[in-house]
Amino acid sequence: MPPPPPPPPPDPPFPSRPWSTSDGSIRSTILITDGQAGWPQPIPPYDRFGTAIAPLGDINNDGVPDLAIGSSDQISRGAVYAALLDRLTRVESIADVGAAVPRSSFDYFGRSISSPADLDGDHQPDGDLDGDNITDVVVGVPGEEGESATNAGAAYLLFLASNGSARPEYVRIWNQSVASAYDISVPLEVGGQFGSAVAVRSAVPTADDRFRHTTVAVGAPRESSDAGAVYVFVIQLSRQAGVSGRRRQLQQVGGAELLSMRRLAREATGSQEFGSALAWLPNRGPTTLLAVGAPSADGNGAVFLCDATSGGIETKLTSPEPTANARFGASVVLAHDYNGDGERELFVGAPGEPGGGAAYLLFMSRANDGTRQATGQYTRYTASLLGLPASVPIGKSLASLGHVDDDLVPDLAFGVPDLSTNAGGVVIAFLASTQASPRPPDSPPSRSPPPPPSPPPPPIQVVPQTSDPISALSSGSAEGYIVPVVVICVVVVIVIGLGLWWWVCKYKRPLSDLFRSRTARLEARPVVAARSEAPAAVDYAIIPGLRQHQPQRQPKTNSTWMPRVPFSSGCLRPLWVRTSHRRPSAWKRAKVRLQLRPRRTWHQPPPQPPLQRQSQSKPPRQRKRSPCRPRTRTKYRLCSVA
Repeated sequence: MPPPPPPPPPDPPFPSRPWSTSDGSIRSTILITDGQAGWPQPIPPYDRFGTAIAPLGDINNDGVPDLAIGSSDQISRGAVYAALLDRLTRVESIADVGAAVPRSSFDYFGRSISSPADLDGDHQPDGDLDGDNITDVVVGVPGEEGESATNAGAAYLLFLASNGSARPEYVRIWNQSVASAYDISVPLEVGGQFGSAVAVRSAVPTADDRFRHTTVAVGAPRESSDAGAVYVFVIQLSRQAGVSGRRRQLQQVGGAELLSMRRLAREATGSQEFGSALAWLPNRGPTTLLAVGAPSADGNGAVFLCDATSGGIETKLTSPEPTANARFGASVVLAHDYNGDGERELFVGAPGEPGGGAAYLLFMSRANDGTRQATGQYTRYTASLLGLPASVPIGKSLASLGHVDDDLVPDLAFGVPDLSTNAGGVVIAFLASTQASPRPPDSPPSRSPPPPPSPPPPPIQVVPQTSDPISALSSGSAEGYIVPVVVICVVVVIVIGLGLWWWVCKYKRPLSDLFRSRTARLEARPVVAARSEAPAAVDYAIIPGLRQHQPQRQPKTNSTWMPRVPFSSGCLRPLWVRTSHRRPSAWKRAKVRLQLRPRRTWHQPPPQPPLQRQSQSKPPRQRKRSPCRPRTRTKYRLCSVA
């Protein structure tokens, strides 16, 4: 026996962050239709794209809300698309939500769509159904045959992935007697069109987190000779065995079980079409309210705020501008608090009004007895305000999307399935803000007595310490200086070690070379071109790039300094030669023939005696070479290596 369903939890308080109030005026609009706003596939005529729309929240985590769009034609089979929007409010990608659902002709799959209602006021759908943190949807199929019952209808619970597509498993509510673990069989009336409207609340996990309880409301407006009825189901969804609760992206629904069912209907006779539109309202208290649209009530239409538990009607809302056959209440959506009074508004469509229909944003308030009622302030939307031809009817499908643009005003969406030879489209309306104000508190703060004064803190004991560390060490009271001295010593040792390591890595020399005093030698790339002749000489010289053969120590780097050794021109000696100028460690043992060239350094010439006067007939004086003497010691440089 499954545990009884828990009572619906009260709504959390409104978020405390600032937001902008609005009177509902439209700042700009964007139309999503065939060839516009990035829609990737053609929309044929009579497709009735936009028959139903519902917010999905940000399912792909790109910071922009997404939406689900229903197309009730598709050769009368119907379809539902998950449209993922980008930051430019263009359709980035789409996914067929009902790809795994078997559909037949005249099912009208997608006539109604609902995501978990936003009851906490954060402008996003509240959670999901299966616990994977991705918004799920409920789709109504009013033309489902079921068990040989024409237009009995059905409702599908579809579990979405992050790309908008639906998983293979789904839960179906219909009148089929032979049902599987995912089917819920209920008795339905023939021609009642069960599924013309759907509304779902977020699932609540049980204590052991093995089951999730969700509440689904489904409308059947054609039952009882078009009087209409609403079914409220409490369904328990179980997890599939073997799936870990930590892996949220892999959770699957293992089955569904009906815990309770209630049928709500009005006592009035005649055509009411009660249940043509549904929307859950926040429950601040024990009452769970459900807004039910009845577009044929009283010839003009009405919206009833009903208690979902007892079925009692709390408030009846009518059109602010009554018109015969206006079909006020054909669509009902819970909007956000635009005027900042702490009460959520209602977004109601009236597609039958003259001039292409209309939609109303009704500003709500709470009376002294706690009931909700309209304040009398409203905003009326027409096709011309949306940038559409005046003959295009609006108000058949509405949605509150949340923050689509970067302002702090939640935006609205209008479905226009009769646009452009019934091809259809969706208009996203960006509302203008009036001012920014914080969310008012739900209840006035209570005056509580001030807290008693706290006792005074205990006195601080001052321990005398010696200011001189040397005297403290000598006196034995060095408890406060031992740790700093040890830390300083460790830091000094680490710094010295890092310096030595840096020196070895940079200069490629052993540490022993750091403590030796050597004469710097000339570093130059040896000339490898052979020369056939060179002056013969013997002297001490520094040969760049060469060094003596040292068999007891194999040179791996160029760190060995070249001593002054005697060389003669043309001699053949086994030496170590650096074979690469770019690679300091490229040394090779080879026998080389040295070719030396003398290098002389001249002194400054002595001062010349003054010139004597010469006659004009004397020939010009020949220039003589300066009688400078060379150095007593001659150095030779390496000119070639053979």
